[in-house]
Amino acid sequence: MGELVFVVPASFDGYAVSDFLRRGKGVSYRLMKTLKRMDPPWGLLRDEMLIRTIDTVRAGDRIVLRWPEQEAASVPLAAQVPVLYEDASLVVFNKPWNMPCHPVRKHQDDTLGNVFAARCAAQGQTLPFRPVNRLDKDTTGIVVAAKDPYAASKLAGNVEKEYLAILCGCPDEKSGTIDAPIRRVDPVHILREVSPDGQRAVTHYAIIAEKGGYSLARLWLETGRTHQIRV
Repeated sequence: MGELVFVVPASFDGYAVSDFLRRGKGVSYRLMKTLKRMDPPWGLLRDEMLIRTIDTVRAGDRIVLRWPEQEAASVPLAAQVPVLYEDASLVVFNKPWNMPCHPVRKHQDDTLGNVFAARCAAQGQTLPFRPVNRLDKDTTGIVVAAKDPYAASKLAGNVEKEYLAILCGCPDEKSGTIDAPIRRVDPVHILREVSPDGQRAVTHYAIIAEKGGYSLARLWLETGRTHQIRV
């Protein structure tokens, strides 16, 4: 079971439940919609009674968000993946190379989702894998996974990503922006290519080191297209 309790401050006295939760606590509309469809003892509650999102709250009210524990979607995998940080709401992994985030056709039980399931099982929990950001199988780096829907809604869209990449060659321009549309090569394969009729893809870069015909580049993205950096 997951539960959050919010006490309404005087500054939100007389507001609608939805306004208090959204503006005061950052609860997403999606989470509120899910909770208000639940039956007691789950859902949006005040004094253990269901409340509507249009109902009025008063200073001192205890608004409870409660949801049933969900089953893990992945088979546990006891692999050694470094954990950089963890608390009751989230866990931060340093994902290794050659590990997908989610199960795919050729990787059903060796993903970061499986590692997350094993970690939760060791703590007596069964939680679905909610990665706030994702990395390709062959990319190593930080992946943040939320442990509950509230943490997921708070973190969504608030994670800034930056990459380091080794390049073959040394660009003449040591910093700049690549603004080139990307599309699928064909409907069957995942490969991408630059094409005028593709989706806009914007990548900023800065070369931070060069040696032996190779460069180390710092990259940050405005868009998040599949294989954007590689293309």
